[in-house]
Parts: sequence; structure tokens; C-alpha cells
Amino acid sequence: MGFTVTAIVIAVLAGIGTFYTWDRNKGLSMGLAVITLLAGAVGTVGAFVAALSFFFRILPILLMVGGVWLIWKVIQKNRGRDRTDVQY
Repeated sequence: MGFTVTAIVIAVLAGIGTFYTWDRNKGLSMGLAVITLLAGAVGTVGAFVAALSFFFRILPILLMVGGVWLIWKVIQKNRGRDRTDVQY
């Protein structure tokens, strides 16, 4: 998470530098624009990876809850069969 925040802060600072240096030094401004694009892309990828890792962290919990729910349904279904009277 810290890596993503750092990349976004660098992108914001480089974007501010790009805006304010355009009138005085176009080469520096273009260089800062490239840094803004690269840091923004790194921040976006980092945020995506963090969200994906969060999903994989909670996946075992979701699987356990699903398994308990499935077992509960099977038990409830079998209880209903035991109570029926069989007539011959």
C-alpha cells in the first residue's frame, strides 16, 4: 500500500511541476509529464494488485462460509426425509 501511495504522490508532484514549468522550460515540463504518466501507471497497477491480494486473503473465509452453508443445507434436507412416514 505504501508503494502505491508513494507513486501517486510522485505523480501529483510531477504533474504540478509540469503545469508550472510549461511557460519557462518546455523540455523539463515534458520530462515531468512523462514521470507523471509513469508514476500514475505504477500507482494504478499497485492499487489493482492490492485489491486483488485483498480478494485472495478473504477467499478462504468465503470458501469456509460456503462450505458450512452447503453442509447445513444437506443436513436440513436429510432431516426432512427422516420424518416422512413410509406406507407399504
